Amino acid sequence: MVNMDFFDRLTRGVVLLSMIMLCGCEDLAVRDTSSLLVPRFQRSEVLGFVAGLGTTFAGVPDLVAMLRRQSSKGMNPTMAGIMGVFQIV
Repeated sequence: MVNMDFFDRLTRGVVLLSMIMLCGCEDLAVRDTSSLLVPRFQRSEVLGFVAGLGTTFAGVPDLVAMLRRQSSKGMNPTMAGIMGVFQIV
């Protein structure tokens, strides 16, 4: 019971500190400017396109592994990692 109480307090403390930190980050926001690659696009559009491509093709390593072993058993951790990274982007 002591461990659950400790983790509950720790979780609440982390959430509180995170909220305090995020309240002060309003001025640190990145302004949506023109992209250096394609000036007619906004930076957020380029990042969104890259993230969309990444999540779309994240399943390719898993598909290749399934074709090699001729079985659909298990999930390739590489796919989960790629998907997680591009979800954050």
